[in-house]
Amino acid sequence: MKFDLAVNKYNQSTIKGNILKNQKSTKNIYVILYKHIKGNVKSETSYKLIDFSSHSNSNKFEFNVTEGTYFLYACQNLEVLKQKRFAYEYYSNLIKLKTNETVNLDIKLSNDEIEVSDDNILIASLGQKGIFDKFGEVRETKIEDTIFDRKKAIIGLWKPLEFFSKYGGGLYLLDKFSEDKTPILFVHGMSGTPRDFEFLIKSLDKTKYLPMVYFYPTGINLNYAVDGLKYSFEKLRNKYEINDINIIAHSMGGLVSRGFINVYGDKIDIKSFSTIATPWNGQKFAEYGKNIVPSFSNMAPGSAFQTNILNKNLPKSLNHYLFFAYKGKNSLILDSSNDGVISLSSQLFEKAQEKAALVYGFNETHVSILKSELLSLYLKEIISK
Repeated sequence: MKFDLAVNKYNQSTIKGNILKNQKSTKNIYVILYKHIKGNVKSETSYKLIDFSSHSNSNKFEFNVTEGTYFLYACQNLEVLKQKRFAYEYYSNLIKLKTNETVNLDIKLSNDEIEVSDDNILIASLGQKGIFDKFGEVRETKIEDTIFDRKKAIIGLWKPLEFFSKYGGGLYLLDKFSEDKTPILFVHGMSGTPRDFEFLIKSLDKTKYLPMVYFYPTGINLNYAVDGLKYSFEKLRNKYEINDINIIAHSMGGLVSRGFINVYGDKIDIKSFSTIATPWNGQKFAEYGKNIVPSFSNMAPGSAFQTNILNKNLPKSLNHYLFFAYKGKNSLILDSSNDGVISLSSQLFEKAQEKAALVYGFNETHVSILKSELLSLYLKEIISK
């Protein structure tokens, strides 16, 4: 599980650099950052995994962290797999960071293939796939595709590693790609599936818009969900000429999308960002399950993940349209004003609301809002600008 750091402009330090091209393999590259937590600085057990990124090709990487001692590990599958797990690897020296310090380094993978432990689930063999081998799928399909079945979403919540190994997930275009159409990206929430957006997607003019969906296991730490979207988008842009996009996200998907904008917003023109019933200050139920499901810890009110994504301003040219729902019931846990799942105080969290170009409420529940004719009209007006 990722160890969340509360990073802000006053305590942020940065580790960044380039991933040098490996002439021997074109497979995905995984970069993992560990931080010394306690104990002997030379002991591996004294470190915790705190950040992770996956790359579809050689490019730049960046981790924003706090003061401390770190080391980087990177690995890449062989072009042709063997019976045992072999990889090209990289280990950095210890990186001692002070507050507001930036360290630049290049990742150069080993020239020779190295046998790795069976515990390294990133690396595949002929007999066993790496855990992320299927992830980052980019293809054209229909909303009726069985990949989007609800039972798979439930597995993604409670057994995310099983979801990765069986189904993968990634970005799915719901029509033939055309440069003449404006891409609209839909990002679902916890235990959700792209089918949650079926009403909104079917209301789009398919001669003008190209709907695409991000399907991911919602039980993972949301930092990884953000990385997965960035990684999938890299693969998408390697395959198709896409330079701009509109984003529509529901519930927890708004948090994932905001994190994606923070790390990828300077690489593509995001025309609009619309969020629907998003828990900007978390969800009180999540507090009870934060030691069971990784994403629950991100969703507990005041988590480091929520704080971090809102600490960075949106691009000046990007308008955020914040839609909320308030048709809830009395609850022993939620505030009296809620949509049945998320408290109104979280949907209207001040730090998110103050930067929004539009804040508009609907007398709908957390789920029924996705079938609102009025919401559909608002969204179509936004994406047509």
